[in-house]
Amino acid sequence: MQAGVMLQRTEIRSAPLPDPDELARYQHLDPALYELIKGEFAKNGEHRRQIEQRESKNQRAFVSAIARNDTLGMVLSWIFAVGCAGGAFAFIWLDRPVGAVVGVLGVLPSVIAQLRGSRRKSS
Repeated sequence: MQAGVMLQRTEIRSAPLPDPDELARYQHLDPALYELIKGEFAKNGEHRRQIEQRESKNQRAFVSAIARNDTLGMVLSWIFAVGCAGGAFAFIWLDRPVGAVVGVLGVLPSVIAQLRGSRRKSS
C-alpha cells in the first residue's frame, strides 16, 4: 500500500485581473489567451461605465420629476388657498359668516401643507 500526500491550494482574489505572475504564465502558455484576457477586461470596463452612466441619467431624471411634482403641488396648494381666502372675504363682504368659516377652513389644509413642505426642505 502506498501513502501519498495531496496538496491543494485555493486562492481568492477580488481584482478583475489575475496577478502579474499568473498573467505571465498565461502569456507563456498562449499569447492569444493573454490578449483575450486583456481585451475582455477592457470591454468589461467599458460596459460597466455605460451602465453607471445610464443609472446616473435615470437617477437625475427621477429626482427632477420628484422636484417638479413637489413644485406643482405647492403652486396648486397656493392657488387653492388664495381661492378659499377670496371666497371667505366674499362671504364676509356679503354678510354670510358661515360661508366665511367654510372658506377659512378651506385655507387651513393649504397653509399646513406649505408649512410641512418648507420644514421638510430645511431638514
